[in-house]
Amino acid sequence: MKYKILLKNTLLIVLVMILITSCEKDPIEAPSTVLSGDAEILAGDSTAVAVSFKGTPPFGFSYYWVGKNKTTYKGAIYDVMDNNHTFNVAPDTTTTIIAEFASSRFGEAARANGQAKIIVKPVEYIYDQTLSALNSGYLHKSDGFKTGQELDVRNQGAQFDRIVFIEFDLSTINTLEDKNKYTFRFWLTRSHAQGASAGPGIMEIKSITGEIDPIWTSATQPADANMELISLEPFNATSTSEKIKFEADITGFVRSSLEKGSNKIIIRVNETKSKGLYYIGGHTYREEDKRPEIDVRLRREI
Repeated sequence: MKYKILLKNTLLIVLVMILITSCEKDPIEAPSTVLSGDAEILAGDSTAVAVSFKGTPPFGFSYYWVGKNKTTYKGAIYDVMDNNHTFNVAPDTTTTIIAEFASSRFGEAARANGQAKIIVKPVEYIYDQTLSALNSGYLHKSDGFKTGQELDVRNQGAQFDRIVFIEFDLSTINTLEDKNKYTFRFWLTRSHAQGASAGPGIMEIKSITGEIDPIWTSATQPADANMELISLEPFNATSTSEKIKFEADITGFVRSSLEKGSNKIIIRVNETKSKGLYYIGGHTYREEDKRPEIDVRLRREI
C-alpha cells in the first residue's frame, strides 16, 4: 500500500514538473506593439502609418486621433498575420495618431506604444474652366423626348410628367487631376403660373454615365435604381419670371466616372415635391450664363 501511494505521488510530481517546464519553454505573453509614421500631407490626402508587433499572430490594434472641432476619431484593425503592418489615415487637420491597445492570438490585451504626427497643410481650390453641356432635353411621359432652349420639368405622377436630362463630355477637361473639384450648375429660367403658385419644391439631381438617346421613352429611359443621387435642392418660385440658380457638388461622381474610363455623363433633374411646372435653361438657351455648366477647380497648396 505504501508503495502505491509513493508511486502516485511520484507521478503527480513528474506531471507538475512537465507542466512547469512546458510553460517556461512557451510562455504566454502580452503583445508588444509600436506605432510610427510621421508625415506631411495636403488636406484631403491620406498617408500610411506603420505598426510593428511582437508576439503570436493574429494581432489586433486600436488607435485614435483628435480632428477639427476636437472631434475624436477611433480606428481598429484585426486579424493581422504579419509582424509589420501599415494602414492609411486621412485626418482633416494637423494631429497625432496615438496607439491605444493591442492583442494577440491568445487574447491578451496590452497598452500599445508609439505615435505618428501628421501635419496637414491647407489647400485652396482655384477656378480653371467651365464645361458647357454637350446636349440636353426633357422626356415627356406621353410624347417622348423633346429638345429646346428651355426644358420642361414637372412631376405629378401623371401622363404629363417631364424630366430633364443634360449631357456633358468629360474629355474636354483641360487639366485633369485626381483632386479636382466639380460643381454642376443650372438655372430655373421661369415658371408656369401653376408652378409659381405651387409653393416650395425640391429639385432632385441624379447622375449616370452614358449619352442621351433621343428615342428614349418613359419605359426605356435609364432606370432610377441605376442612377446616383447627387443632391436634393429646395426652392420656392414666387413669380413666373423669377430666375433661380441651382448648384451641386458632383466631385465624387465625376471622379468615379473618370476612374472607370467613362467620359460621357448625364445629369437628370426632376422636381419631386410641389408638382408645379417649371422651365430650365438648356444647352442652347439664349442667355449663355443661364445654360447648364460644370465648373472645374484645381487643388493647390496655400
